[in-house]
Amino acid sequence: MPKRKNNPKQLELRLKPARGAYKHGESHPKPTPEWLCWSSMISRCYVVKNHDYPWYGARGITVCDEWREYVNFLRDMGRRPSSKHSLDRIDNNGNYCKENCRWVTREQQMRNRRNTLQATFCGQTKPLITWCEQLGLRYKSVFARLKNGWTIEHALTTPIQTAYRRSRKQSDFPR
Repeated sequence: MPKRKNNPKQLELRLKPARGAYKHGESHPKPTPEWLCWSSMISRCYVVKNHDYPWYGARGITVCDEWREYVNFLRDMGRRPSSKHSLDRIDNNGNYCKENCRWVTREQQMRNRRNTLQATFCGQTKPLITWCEQLGLRYKSVFARLKNGWTIEHALTTPIQTAYRRSRKQSDFPR
């Protein structure tokens, strides 16, 4: 028996949501950035076929019960401050909930990754790159010092020596 082809009109009817499904007006006809962020968060944590599931749902990261509904997520987080902001978990091993989430820029988010090197100096823990910027030190130099066994205090308080370079006059260059 030959396979039956779907009637395009029937397919269209099945893809349309039930009447009244858009309670908040955020997902249709053009989804808002906040709704896209929320739906991606849900998908990362619960849809096994999502390509990011191994780093979220498979690690046990979940979404709090209250945030399983979009309107509650939007109420707690509010609108993104700008198009440059995205959702970030303060504790990377924690769940998505009001207490553990914030809107941050890409630069801030890159400093809050599992593989970011954290350093405790003067009783405060910050990413090593932040310490280097605050103290005016080159990250690569401080990182090399730590890799060579220096203590964090010594690596951040010892001035970095710059190599001596002889200034070249225009006449020193070959013609």
